[in-house]
Amino acid sequence: MVTDVSQLPEIDSSWVRTYNVDRDGIAESFSVLEAGPLEPRGTIVCVHGNPTWSFMWRNFVRELSTQWRVIAIDQLGMGFSSRSGKTRTLATRIKDLDALLAEAKVDGPVILMAHDWGGPISIGWATQHAERVEKLVLFNTGTQIPTSGIPGLIQVSNTPILRNAICTWTKAFITGAVVTTGGISRSIRKAYSAPYKSSRRRRAIGQFVADIPTSENHVTAPVLRELAARARTLVVPTLLMWGVRDFVFHTGVLADVQRTFPHAQTITLDTGHLSPEHLDAPRLVREWLLASGAPTTGGQPSGSADLNDAVRRRAKATPDAVAVFDAKEKITTTWRELEALILHCRGHLVDGGVGVGERVAIFAPFTARTIAFVYACWAEGVVPVVADPGLGIANMRRALRESRPAFVVTIRATRIAARALHLAHRAKRLDLTAMTQPGRHTISEWNSIADSETAAVLYTSGATGPAKGVVYTHGQLRSLAAAIQQQFSITDDDGIAAAYIPFALYGPAWGVAVGLPKINVIAPGKLSTENLREALDGVNGTILFAAPAPLRNVIKDGARFSNVRCVMSAGAPVSDVLLRDVARSFPDAELFSPYGMTEMLIITDGIRESSTRSRGVPVGRPLPGVDVVVFPFGCVATDDLEPVATGTTGEIFVTGPWLSVGYDQHWARNRDARVQYAGHEWHRTGDVGHVQDGLFVEGRIAHVLDIAGTQVTPVPIEQSVEEILPGVTAAAVGVKTNGHDALVVVLCDGSTTGVADIATRHAVRGVALQVASVLYKKTLPVDRRHNSKIDRTALSAWATTQLSK
Repeated sequence: MVTDVSQLPEIDSSWVRTYNVDRDGIAESFSVLEAGPLEPRGTIVCVHGNPTWSFMWRNFVRELSTQWRVIAIDQLGMGFSSRSGKTRTLATRIKDLDALLAEAKVDGPVILMAHDWGGPISIGWATQHAERVEKLVLFNTGTQIPTSGIPGLIQVSNTPILRNAICTWTKAFITGAVVTTGGISRSIRKAYSAPYKSSRRRRAIGQFVADIPTSENHVTAPVLRELAARARTLVVPTLLMWGVRDFVFHTGVLADVQRTFPHAQTITLDTGHLSPEHLDAPRLVREWLLASGAPTTGGQPSGSADLNDAVRRRAKATPDAVAVFDAKEKITTTWRELEALILHCRGHLVDGGVGVGERVAIFAPFTARTIAFVYACWAEGVVPVVADPGLGIANMRRALRESRPAFVVTIRATRIAARALHLAHRAKRLDLTAMTQPGRHTISEWNSIADSETAAVLYTSGATGPAKGVVYTHGQLRSLAAAIQQQFSITDDDGIAAAYIPFALYGPAWGVAVGLPKINVIAPGKLSTENLREALDGVNGTILFAAPAPLRNVIKDGARFSNVRCVMSAGAPVSDVLLRDVARSFPDAELFSPYGMTEMLIITDGIRESSTRSRGVPVGRPLPGVDVVVFPFGCVATDDLEPVATGTTGEIFVTGPWLSVGYDQHWARNRDARVQYAGHEWHRTGDVGHVQDGLFVEGRIAHVLDIAGTQVTPVPIEQSVEEILPGVTAAAVGVKTNGHDALVVVLCDGSTTGVADIATRHAVRGVALQVASVLYKKTLPVDRRHNSKIDRTALSAWATTQLSK
């Protein structure tokens, strides 16, 4: 057995120390890892849980000890600390921690960092010494028995025979904790087991499990209850670092801890129980400890109409008029029927105990019933989580872990799929069909929901990075709906068809009939002319919203839609070439290409005043109350920010009344995405462009190329190429050649793959001199949600392979 901690991997021998203490007349010794500078800015104490030891904190000792004194302890009976044989409970271990801190002469403010059962121990000590607690950092822990119940694994492990078999007689418990976390090397897995080679040395692992109160009569139950109550009064800066794949301290437990510490900031990590092992965790903790400033809030508007107001008005004034037409199912829903569906859902939400602030994942196709359910949630202060199938299974699973919905609404088919794919498996199932049927009672009164209350969590597409949940308040969504309605003069006489189905959610808020076309949500680019026409005809459609790909497919055969007065296209750059083609198919329509993103759903008016070859995509001017500024490439929040000159390309930042609160469950993403400037909070869009008689978008900052010392943006090149090559989609990407970026243009005509002919290469270089190579590819890799955003990373890799042949 290893007896010298310094023999283990990633341990510096200078860190290994021992503190001797007297515990009720028994001599005990704490083994710790400790390091720090001569003049530390403070003290951090790291408290492990079960079945680990101080080794878990080695990367934090290394990362943080340049500025802080860091002490990572082995609890008594654990790791390489002494084993007196005394049975230790939660109350005992809180006193143990106090004894250690006294012996180590930690008498000033302390930052407590804890994991698993180390959380209640640290919080218990903190509630008794609140004046000494500077900050809390908590990893996958709890302050109470989970409201969702004791996890099955703990229940099984807490019967004496099984507990001894799993925790003491064998290494099953520690092996399971380490292996199920994933991504931990064999040498590190062995190190976790190093202090626990015999049954005698594993006794405390079993004792920890035995100390979990599974009944009110348990010795630790009153201690934990008091701790949970007092923890709510502990108002210090708190960070929750959570591995969302943990099946014991799952995201339902995270929700409990967030209720205990409502002021806490959260970072979710795509890992299992041993979340401190995540490679980014030490850096993120250090950055949080050094950070200052309040959490992001987004826009804070007030005074806009409730989202259900127009439904009530139309149900009273024109009850038999069409509210929703489902072209796939050939079902028409009137305003009277839509209001009734909403009221039925509200009754079932109340009966089912779905309270204000509870989250409900929408896992059902968008129909009139789904729309009614969402509006019922808004009426009851319930928060719908919209993570559509366009995210793909992996992103969907991650989104539903992060957003930790307590409920999920399904139909029979999606319920089966959710079970098979293990999606939101801990959430209580709500059946959409049953929810929209009359229940035990009908609610007739309408609640008043404050503007500041959370209204929705909407997930980004994942096309430009990991899919992220974006949090909106009721005030933000209300002001957004009002702004769109005013900007595009939307009235009761309009009808809207949406090729991106979630956009149809706006219709009832405007009092406008919505046509839902028959469309494959993961392949919207295949939307047919016939299916779009049917959806428009079902609501006397005058307005169309569609991303470029479905729009391009609908008009490819020259179809005409003479009743449409307004076409909005967004979701990806919209070229002049496409808009000219759209104008021929929609001869009476005004064409708009507004700029927006999930984080701020509309920013500009989308009015295109002139041809824009070589300048990027013009997206118009900011809507009233909205502002756009362009800062230099690579600026950060701590810089002395100054906008670039008019016409100069830089990174686009936006602000306005309906700017979202920020990203759900991720302090670091919000820190990186928001800056303060001129008295406002601004969102870093990740897009690049310039302002000159309106905003021009030139691509993503991640796709800017350095060609011979000059920064080159892709969209102006693509626009220019598409102007001279009709029927072709162009994508400009970088390929590394001898350590430098080379500009490659990939053309897509739907049929050709390979190197372009000489004439085409000359034509392309005629509008873009920097181009090194021109290739054809039959299809381009695009996002699933819009089928319009090109995956330039994948395309660059493909081009590299082609050019190396």
